[in-house]
Order: sequence, then C-alpha cells, then structure tokens
Amino acid sequence: MKFNKTIRKKTAVILLGVAFVLLFATACKKNNMTIKIGTGNEGGSYYMYAGKLAECAKDSLDIKVTTTAGSIANVRLLQKGFLDASIVQNDILYNVANQKKAPDNQQTSSLNYSAVAGLYTESVQIVVKEDSGIDSVDDLYGKKVCVGEKESGTIHNAEDILGLYGISFGDIEEFNLSLSDSKEALKNDEIDAFFFTAGAPTQSVSELSGEVSLRILSFTGEEMGKIQKKYPYYIDVTIPAGTYEGITEDIRTVGVRAVLVVSNRMSENTVRLLAENVLIYSEKLNENIATDSAYGVQELTEYIPIPYHSGAVDYYSSHGIDVDAINGSTVPIIFGGQDE
Repeated sequence: MKFNKTIRKKTAVILLGVAFVLLFATACKKNNMTIKIGTGNEGGSYYMYAGKLAECAKDSLDIKVTTTAGSIANVRLLQKGFLDASIVQNDILYNVANQKKAPDNQQTSSLNYSAVAGLYTESVQIVVKEDSGIDSVDDLYGKKVCVGEKESGTIHNAEDILGLYGISFGDIEEFNLSLSDSKEALKNDEIDAFFFTAGAPTQSVSELSGEVSLRILSFTGEEMGKIQKKYPYYIDVTIPAGTYEGITEDIRTVGVRAVLVVSNRMSENTVRLLAENVLIYSEKLNENIATDSAYGVQELTEYIPIPYHSGAVDYYSSHGIDVDAINGSTVPIIFGGQDE
C-alpha cells in the first residue's frame, strides 16, 4: 500500500515537472500576450498583410487577425480597448492628432495608443468599367458611387477627393459597401464606380479585372497639386501598368501610409518584437504590393503623424534613429518628399 502511494507521489511530481517544462518552453518560444490586431475586410490589404505578419512572426508573437470596417473603426476599437493593435491610414491618425474628424470626438491628450511602424503605401483607387464613360472625378456627379463602408478610411478619402471637385455625397447616389460587395455590384451594373484605399494590387480588384474590363481613374499633375496642397497627408503614387489585367498604362493617384499602432499598455518587449518582425520580413510582407518592396529601418519611421510607443522608440534608437515618444501632447507631422 505504501509502495503504491510512493509511486503515485513520484508520478505526480514527474507530471508536474513535465507540465512546468512545457509551459516554460512555450513562454520562451513565444511572447505570452495574444495580440488582437484590427485590419479590414478579408478582400483587402490590411487583412492580407496582418495574416502574413502573423505567420512570419509566429515563433515570437501570437497575433490574432480581426476583421473590421477599416481605419476609423480600428481607431475607435483600439481607443476603447477592444483591440491590442490596429493598422490605420496615416491621414486618419493625422486628423485625430489635429482634432479633426476624430472618432467619438477623441482628444489628442486622451489617446491611449501610439505608433510602431509605417508598413506600406495605400493607393486611392477609383474603379469603373472601361465602357462606363467615366474618365475623371467630375464624371461621378449624379452617378451611383460606393464611397466605402462607414468607419472605413476609404470613406474619408472619397469625401476629400469628391469635395475638391465640388461634389458632395448628396450629389451622388451614395453606397456604403464592403470591397467584396463593391466588386459584385460593379460587375452587375448596380453601381457605376467605387472608391477603395489599399495596397495595389488589391485582391478583389485583381479578381474583378479578370472578369470585366476596368479603368482606374488617374489624376493629372495639376489635380495632384491641388489635392496635396489642401491635404498634406497624401503621397504621390504611381500604380504601374499591368498591375491589373487589361490596364496597360501607369495610373497616377494619391496614397496614404498604412501605420501599425498599438495600445500604450502593450509591453516594451512586445512592441520591439513587432517592429523587428516588420523590418526583418518586409520583403515578404510587401512582395505583392506593386508600389513597395523591402523596407529599411528608416522607411518604417516615415509619414507617421503620432508619437511612438516606448518599445518602438527603443528599437529605432538601437538603429541610430530618434523618434518622438508618447507624452500626451501632439507631435507635428512632417511630410517630406511629396514632390520627389
């Protein structure tokens, strides 16, 4: 009887030891925190990028990709603590930092999130059928136009651009559809055009270009100048010919920067790992984005309109780059190189 008890005790000790070793090994292999990152729709670039990042970083970070309506929703959900991280357009961050069009009337001094890295360029794409007769933004007046989902970054860009041509949402038949629904609606002639802001090529637009003949509206140099004069967060972008099937000329449009932002409560070590993985795997993460390629560490810090998390500050400092840390005040954004 005593022998059996002894065996049971030894077995229990061994099992506990094994459990401890397994837990310790897991903790050493991967950061303990599961990072819930807000993206966008499944057909968009945010979702694709975050999925790749989760796969590339799986040995050091546990990233859970979460679909949302897009940038504005991501800011709101991050601010309210429903997300740990988000991908957000830099123009949305710019407006929040400058107390313009801030979700839920957020004030800069109360923001509880900060920057990690700039990820890639998002192109504003205005998609129409080749035979639509729509050759410029002016031609959208009175047409059925999807301006993006509510709380998306796209809807903000559509409002900016239409407004420069004197067109309000009241001057069009406004639709608020997801990218996948926009694709089907244009194919079936239920809408005449749709806006979408994402890395190019965008999967859903690529699929659509294989089914119908498309045109993506291109801006003249004069139009680009007017857009950038009024809205300093837009970058001059060229989508190369051939990016989409059947489009044989370069498309000149405006773009914004996709920025990875995180909750201020995230640990410095976790944020350092995030920044490190974005840099190490930038070539793979950007391999399907025609306007970008592998990034150097300097490029991760460009076009960022809000202060950085202390973990990111530490990471960039180790590479000889000084960035502004979160301190409760607005950091002025400097948009260099827009005329290059």
